Amino acid sequence: MTMCFRIRATLKSKEEKAFIRNGSILLQQLIAFCNGKCNPICGFSAKELKRATNNYDLRQLLHENGFYKFYKGFLRDQPVLIKKFKGNFQRSEVVFNEIVIASLMSIHKNVLKLLGCCLETKVPTLVFEFAERGNLDDQISSKNNNCHVQPLSWGCRLKIAMDIANVVTYLHNSFRRPIVHRNIHCLNIHLSEHCTAKLSDFSVCYAVSDDEMDMKDGMEGIMGLSTAEYMAKQDVCSFGIVLLILLTGQKEICNDHLENNKRIYLADYVKKYVHNNNFNDILDPMIFREEMLEEKERQVEAFKVLAMNCICESPGDRPTITDVAKELRRIYQMQRFKFSHNID
Repeated sequence: MTMCFRIRATLKSKEEKAFIRNGSILLQQLIAFCNGKCNPICGFSAKELKRATNNYDLRQLLHENGFYKFYKGFLRDQPVLIKKFKGNFQRSEVVFNEIVIASLMSIHKNVLKLLGCCLETKVPTLVFEFAERGNLDDQISSKNNNCHVQPLSWGCRLKIAMDIANVVTYLHNSFRRPIVHRNIHCLNIHLSEHCTAKLSDFSVCYAVSDDEMDMKDGMEGIMGLSTAEYMAKQDVCSFGIVLLILLTGQKEICNDHLENNKRIYLADYVKKYVHNNNFNDILDPMIFREEMLEEKERQVEAFKVLAMNCICESPGDRPTITDVAKELRRIYQMQRFKFSHNID
């Protein structure tokens, strides 16, 4: 009996120490970044999250990488996504960064909303709204072997591109200090039941300092860009890769069928086909499954040109994300009829 009490006391002590340490760091970051003003989030206990995931049952595991695991859980009778960092994860500062930026951005409809976090774990565990259709990486690949994941329609792909361009535009332009995302990938784009795209993972976001707004040092200066502009154009390039993935259904690193399936970066792979004027050979066949009307063909061509502009080798030649968002709206409006956002 005494031993059980001591074990419980030790566990409680560890949780309390973690809560105090993590809460203190989080409060400092909130004050430093946004003077403590952000959207309210809930605090969850470690016990609540264990119960929500059936003690982190592997059957609830949705995604895993080298740093964290995403579980489906249920809190207050609602499905949620729970992001639990692995025991050997050392960079707790990026988790606090994610909490701060995500809480600031959660008002935007194209952000995976942060509902709350647990500060009792060694590294805070995060709780997000649930995205019914998972992440874009699972959805878009034409080589996905999951028979339950059906291909996205062209209209849905266009909507996803517009959604993410809009939220990155907001990130770059809506705060006193522009914020760059620095991690725009299909794994960090989640889809709702009705194909609304939601950007996630703000862990490596960077708020540009006042000095960097006008600073022109090093390579950035040589290209005529301030440090802030250069970093923003890196986000544009990453977004351009997402556009290519939406067009081709390929991964960021894919197989070059012209060279015995040699592994190649998607950007280089596409440039080769564009240079040879046979880009349609690598267009996702799922797009061809739909009726290819003249308006749609013009949309696909304009979408391709925009993607290629976003991945220009020289950052100075890339458009701003604001211009990208405007062009995507123009492309969408080419249609004379409304594409269905549902899967065909």
